[in-house]
Amino acid sequence: MHDQWSHENIHHIQQWFFDITIEEGETIASFLGNFEEVRNELTNLGNNTFTDDIVMAKVLNQLPTCYRTF
Repeated sequence: MHDQWSHENIHHIQQWFFDITIEEGETIASFLGNFEEVRNELTNLGNNTFTDDIVMAKVLNQLPTCYRTF
């Protein structure tokens, strides 16, 4: 039963990762903190699905255009 709960919890947290967007007026530090929180939650559950490259791609893709300098 615990294993099933953990598996469902991992899926819930992964969905949280995919749903993260920067909100109007939110600081970049807060935005990045959300990613760190998700990654820590997954790591604590023994899931290392999101590598540094995946997290970086998601972060860069979610930045507003005013932060895209490349």
